[in-house]
Amino acid sequence: MMVDAMAKAHADRTCSELEDMICRLTAQAERVERTLEEAKRDRESLLRDLHVARQALASRQRAAKEPAVSSHALLRYVERVLGIDVKALERTLLSQEVRNAIRAGATRVTVDGLSLVVKDNVIVTVVD
Repeated sequence: MMVDAMAKAHADRTCSELEDMICRLTAQAERVERTLEEAKRDRESLLRDLHVARQALASRQRAAKEPAVSSHALLRYVERVLGIDVKALERTLLSQEVRNAIRAGATRVTVDGLSLVVKDNVIVTVVD
C-alpha cells in the first residue's frame, strides 16, 4: 500500500529527476550507515568502560567491607562447637501455645518473660 503511494508520487518525475533523487537518497543512506557504525563503536566502547568501572567499584567495595560473621555461621558454631541442640530450642520457642497465638494473628507472644516478635507467621526475634 505504501509502495503504491510512493510509486504514484514519482510517476510525474523525469528520469533525470529520479536519478538525482536516487543519488541524494543513496548519499543520505550512506551517511546514516556511517553514523550508525560510529554509534555502534561508541556503544561498545561505553559498555567496556562501564564494565571496567563496575569491576573497580565491586573490588573497592569488597576491600572496604569489614570482616563479619554470618548468622548461619554463628548458628553452626553454636551447634557444632558449643554442642547446643538448636532444633530443641526451636521446638521450645514454637510450643503449641505459641503456635496457637501466631495462628490467631499475634505479632508478639510473651513466654517466660521473653517477647517473641512475629512477622508473617515467623518468629523474627526475641526481646526481654
